[in-house]
Amino acid sequence: MTLLSKPLSDKDEANPGHEKKRVFTDTSARFHVKDTTIILQASETPFVVDSTFDTTSDAVLVYAETIKIDSKLIQLPGKSLGLFCNKLLITQDAEIDVSGIDGKEGIPKASGPKKDVPDDKKKKGDEKDDGKKDNNKDCDKGKDEVDNDATDGRDAGNVWLFIQDANVETLEKLRISAFGGRGGKGADSSAEGVSGNDGKAGGNGGNIEVILGSPKMHEAMELSTLRKRPWPMQVRALLDEHSQLVDNTDSATVSKYSEYLSTVLRVQTILSSLKHDNAGEEAKSAENYINNYLKKVESPHIDKITDSTAALSALEKELTSLKDVSAINDIVRDGRVKKALAAVSEESELASILENIYEGLMEKVQSAERSLASRYNSLEGEGGQGGRSPNAMIPPGKRGPSGLRGRVTLKDLNPAGSARHLSASQAFAFPEQCQLLLRQADLAFYSQAPADIDHAAELYRRIVDRLGFLKFAKFSQEPPRPLVKAYQSLETIAKVTLFSEITLKSVYDQAKLRIQRLVLGLDMWGHDELWVPRMSVPYYDGELDFGLDLLKDEEELVEDYEKEVTENRATTVHVGKSKQKLSSTLQSVEATISQLEAPNGPLKMAMYQIAAFNPQLKAKRQEIRAILKSLKGKFKEPPIDYIKVLDCLSTLVDTTMKPSSILKGLKTAAELYKSRKSYKDEKYGELMEDYLIDEIKTLEGSISDLEDGFTTRADHTIELDDPKCIKILASNEKIRALFKEYRNSFPKEVIEDLNDALDKHESLVATRNKAIVEVNSCILLLLEARESAASLKAQSEWLGQKTLQIDPNLPFVAHWLRRARDALQFTMMQQLNHQRRAIRFWGLGKDMRSNGSIPVANSVILRTERRKNRETFNKCLERYAESVRNSWPLHKNRAGPIYTLNKTQLDELKQLKTIEVDGRKKTEHSALVNIDPKSPHPFRNYTDIRLRQVRLWLVGADCTPNESGKKLVTASLIQMGDETIQNQYMEDLSFSHDHVQISFEYFADEVLTREQALYASVNVRQEIEKYHYIGARAENSSIAAIGPFATWKIVLPVTQNTNQGLNISKVKDAFFEFRGTSQSALDR
Repeated sequence: MTLLSKPLSDKDEANPGHEKKRVFTDTSARFHVKDTTIILQASETPFVVDSTFDTTSDAVLVYAETIKIDSKLIQLPGKSLGLFCNKLLITQDAEIDVSGIDGKEGIPKASGPKKDVPDDKKKKGDEKDDGKKDNNKDCDKGKDEVDNDATDGRDAGNVWLFIQDANVETLEKLRISAFGGRGGKGADSSAEGVSGNDGKAGGNGGNIEVILGSPKMHEAMELSTLRKRPWPMQVRALLDEHSQLVDNTDSATVSKYSEYLSTVLRVQTILSSLKHDNAGEEAKSAENYINNYLKKVESPHIDKITDSTAALSALEKELTSLKDVSAINDIVRDGRVKKALAAVSEESELASILENIYEGLMEKVQSAERSLASRYNSLEGEGGQGGRSPNAMIPPGKRGPSGLRGRVTLKDLNPAGSARHLSASQAFAFPEQCQLLLRQADLAFYSQAPADIDHAAELYRRIVDRLGFLKFAKFSQEPPRPLVKAYQSLETIAKVTLFSEITLKSVYDQAKLRIQRLVLGLDMWGHDELWVPRMSVPYYDGELDFGLDLLKDEEELVEDYEKEVTENRATTVHVGKSKQKLSSTLQSVEATISQLEAPNGPLKMAMYQIAAFNPQLKAKRQEIRAILKSLKGKFKEPPIDYIKVLDCLSTLVDTTMKPSSILKGLKTAAELYKSRKSYKDEKYGELMEDYLIDEIKTLEGSISDLEDGFTTRADHTIELDDPKCIKILASNEKIRALFKEYRNSFPKEVIEDLNDALDKHESLVATRNKAIVEVNSCILLLLEARESAASLKAQSEWLGQKTLQIDPNLPFVAHWLRRARDALQFTMMQQLNHQRRAIRFWGLGKDMRSNGSIPVANSVILRTERRKNRETFNKCLERYAESVRNSWPLHKNRAGPIYTLNKTQLDELKQLKTIEVDGRKKTEHSALVNIDPKSPHPFRNYTDIRLRQVRLWLVGADCTPNESGKKLVTASLIQMGDETIQNQYMEDLSFSHDHVQISFEYFADEVLTREQALYASVNVRQEIEKYHYIGARAENSSIAAIGPFATWKIVLPVTQNTNQGLNISKVKDAFFEFRGTSQSALDR
């Protein structure tokens, strides 16, 4: 079957429905099965339905993102039309008419008595009997023989309309008619005394089903969800995003609730700070009571709030004025906190306000439903009149029976999916169209351009909402719900798709996980803007040589298949090839899982970072609190606000991606990310419970906005240093401005005592929270890869049994071939992305795109990108020719630049710690040392410093002699991955990579003074001396050398075999010694 249309060559790509031939492309598909034509389109170009739209198929189903009705009348008599879209555009008042054709009237012919007509001579329609016809042959006796060409009225077709993002005003321009055709009038008799023939039956009215998601219903559903949330969130929502729904009277009431909430939160903050001042369990118990109070859905009555607010304010004043801990404990122990809080009720004024708003919105929704439904008609066709006799005394023939009335169903449903969607009679989300749309979102995500990231977020969210019904669908349930039955029919009866349940769930889960990763502000591969690999540029050349040739072959395979489909030459050979491609795609996904789970993979590395920096951040915050407490008398205002804001600052996360469609408000990002809680995974369940962030917000304002966002978090019971605690995303510039604003808020006479501690706190916040985000990203990547692997395995196993029964002309075969091509294409994009990032780390080019963004394209364009990478690298080499590289120190017995540990760092290192790693306890001495190019350092005017040896000398260290009688001290020197390298113009360039662990051993009994810390006492030579830097020879296996400006973790393990009997309590001089290469600074 084909669609007929006048030539529309300009619309061919945008409107595959206007073509005669079968079409398969990356954004569209059009195919025919039996008497049905199916059109799929995933581009944003509107699919046009106008007067030229016609079909010889009995049914046409159009699945497109945007559909445009561009004619006053779309007339498809007796046909069925399905339009399933995100948006429907209507340019003028229009009508879709699928009414049945009226029956023909019988024409009398003068003759004698009616003769019997042989069965094989009867006209089509004369024998038709659907229960509505009068088959009493005795009534025909004696009648005139007539040329009885009267016919039954034809049945109307059906119309199915699904609009995910519906505009009610636009829909009011549309009428839908599905009337049954009127039955033909019976022929009049020309014989005297004989009645006319009976009229023919009327046709059945068609069924009209309209499912839409209107903005009013969206608001109503948000209010419905809000009513189930804690009452503080209800108050904040009515003041912010839903303020336009609150009238003046109710607004005053909500403001009173807000004032009361603010008072409760101030007392909660005070109690939270008291536990850091050793106020005892009473303060913690009182804080926990308030935390649980803030999690209640029920809210207090308005008449109780005034007294409660006064009591809490008095309590706040007392707690902030008292300095004696025992007096504070007496107040808390007395139960005054509990007594001051107003009792909650399910029938409070706040609950009534929410209920009234919800009911008002639903009334508007239902009114719109009634108005729209009145524009849809599916009345039955009337039966035809009986023919008349020349004799007026003889009654006419019988009127034909009327048809059956069709059904009109209109439902305005939750745009994010609901159980009510399961009553739909047609599949409104076609699996292969969803796959095409997911690919469009992925392409936008991979490109990393800001506008494309916005678009990716919009598409992912659209997919998640459209497939939200999957949360309620049970495909194995008997009897199945109508929507599930529709999908089963697509597979077993129409045979136009396969794996509906598996495919839809896979698309749904992938879209949900990817939008959550978008919220984290990382790229498609889980990296931030500063991340760089340490592999050599030639290494990627080798990978790209092979991969781009293979990609070209994959592209040609897809092109050949699409051409053969168009020419109706596709065979089961392509099904076999698609199965092979499924297998190769599965192997690629399993390799990704292995890489993520590896002991030295990104997940473990990020977890290591958290373990290293979390205690440091907690200690630094406690140090600042102690300084604030000691300076309390110098503040004009109580220092409690400063402590609260200090906690707020600890939640900040730098994000370089700012997709407006995600980060447009605090609520949006939080809601998107919370959906990750729906995942139940046996393998990663404990990991998710320990690390997945509970709530994410975004910030573009001032410190007061930050404080407000932190204070109104959903769960106050999660400790600040727990990785799950709320994280607030902001740009790097905004975070620096917030810390500056915090510093400037202190009086000048105390800021000098705080500056150094605040600088280190800011650095620790950035490093620790970045690691938490990376762990979250890795977990989401693992969940995504495991879901994809499970889907591929299920399809591959099923294909092994069904290969010979699959129609090679259907779109899922194209999808399997494309999926393998796309996987390889994205791998090549990743390699090019990594190569560009590697060039930035090795070549220090400020003019390069820092995020390594490249366009999504075919192998030809990707080869061009590869050539550009090589040209960029050559420019870096040319720039380095401007100065000569130096190695230092010249002699092996000369000391290199020395960085001495300060007293705080040395004291930290001297402490013997017991830590637990993977369930095993380890004993060690450890400390973090940050070497900052902005602070005093020993590297003078060296630029582009790349290290060849790193040593740690502990003068006066002692340990048990080994079997050779020597006192061997072993240290692990770990560069934690975030480092700064200065280019030839002394400009700081920041990078992030996996941490690097360097082992150093020396004989402690030979180093009793600093002067004895020489080459002769070194026991190992580190192989980083062979690492590559610009100007040195680079092989495929070369690794980029690191620099000194970073945070270093010193670890001195104490075991039976290493550092046995280690004693560093008498060490007074500890220092790093660096040996490496550099360039001299240049004048501009």
